[in-house]
Amino acid sequence: PATSQVRLDPKGRTFINLSANEPIIIAVFMIATGLLTNNRVLVKPSSKSPWVSHFIIKKVYEAGIDASRIAWCYVGPDDMAELIKSKTIDNVISFGSYKVNNTLRAQCAHSQVEFHGESEGNDWVYIDKDIPISLSELVGWLVEGLTRHNGQMCDSIKGLLIHEERYQEISELLMARLDQLIVGGAEAKLTQIATTPVDIYEGMFSSYACTMYADGAKGRMVTNPDGDLMSTPHFGLVAWMRPVEAIDEAIALYDACSKHGVAVSVISGNHSATQ
Repeated sequence: PATSQVRLDPKGRTFINLSANEPIIIAVFMIATGLLTNNRVLVKPSSKSPWVSHFIIKKVYEAGIDASRIAWCYVGPDDMAELIKSKTIDNVISFGSYKVNNTLRAQCAHSQVEFHGESEGNDWVYIDKDIPISLSELVGWLVEGLTRHNGQMCDSIKGLLIHEERYQEISELLMARLDQLIVGGAEAKLTQIATTPVDIYEGMFSSYACTMYADGAKGRMVTNPDGDLMSTPHFGLVAWMRPVEAIDEAIALYDACSKHGVAVSVISGNHSATQ
């Protein structure tokens, strides 16, 4: 009879570069995966949430995992570059901005170190004139996609293309719903948008005059965006929307402008259009 076998093929010394958002779930997932596949793991936390991964690793030690298998590696960019250049590590897995990951990718390529990275996405939604659900349900879904985790997820919605016949009613309802969201501390149960230190975002959004929470604002929704905003996503509560004549125009814009897209959604009751 036929048999099957699972063989673990470790990558070796794996360097995990964590981002500031979702510091618990990403750390737990990557640490567990690395250890279960018999790798040695170095964990570099974000400078904005360093002690989360330190606590997790401490618990790993308490569970009986030998210290030679996993270590906390709180280093800066120059030290990271040296680790890669010297081939002290065999494999880099990085969660972060395009700027950080592009730098690490180039360093790894130069030193022939394996690299895997995940950066922020640029997901768009096209809304047709024939909508198969109620406007209230549609807008509720859009608000969730735009604001969950303060827009800091690889699959956060960054752009809305809305059929011109439905643009005004959808955009007005969406802006009204966004304005009702509760801004507060991340620890408060009623908080829907967590306040975020403005200095994290300084410079990133300056071209769109977005001061984030300095004046209590809930981010920024840009109408009639330029090509730069459409092609370059922002890791936070900045998104855009614009009207289009039909799905063909939406597809053409996506093909021309969407860099690094993870997904695009089409909301339409017209099955031939979605095909």
